[in-house]
Amino acid sequence: HGQQSKSDPIVNRITSFLESNYQFNITNQSISNITGLSIPYQTNIFRQKYGVTPLQYLFDYRIRQAAYLLVTRRDLQVQEVSEQVGFSDTSRFINAFRNFYGVTPKQYSRTAYQGKIDDEGSIKKQEVTYNGMPVT
Repeated sequence: HGQQSKSDPIVNRITSFLESNYQFNITNQSISNITGLSIPYQTNIFRQKYGVTPLQYLFDYRIRQAAYLLVTRRDLQVQEVSEQVGFSDTSRFINAFRNFYGVTPKQYSRTAYQGKIDDEGSIKKQEVTYNGMPVT
């Protein structure tokens, strides 16, 4: 990933668009409208750089933004966090979050305040318990 390639400006334009608009509904077509490229071509060059498609990147970015909000905005309900990061369906968000971090958004929020989240936002697995049982 260290070397520059001629596709970097395109990939940077895509990531910039995704990170600036993640809370909105984004499709491959809306990305294509920004790049002026075909969907298969832009998906291919993006995957070469990041190992995921633009929409997978967007999905991961949304989940990370949600984790940040759960820690920094304790006043927000899970549904509000879900909406703010671009999920229209809260239950889909909760399942996606659980698949990504191994705990629900509420559990993540509580765990963060017990000092069990490291600097990267990952849960220190060996310390996480739920109802006295280790969460794996």
